[in-house]
Amino acid sequence: MAKDDYYVIVFRVLTYLYNCLKQDEVVDMQKLTPEYLGINQRYFEYILIL
Repeated sequence: MAKDDYYVIVFRVLTYLYNCLKQDEVVDMQKLTPEYLGINQRYFEYILIL
């Protein structure tokens, strides 16, 4: 992944959360998987820790 992909992934997570809350839907954190975001497991864990 490129150096600036971190911000793309964070944007995708925030967009998902924003859309759920805006449409008054329940946020399903289980949907936020590495596969959904298009990244590998190790990178996903790194993003969640930061």
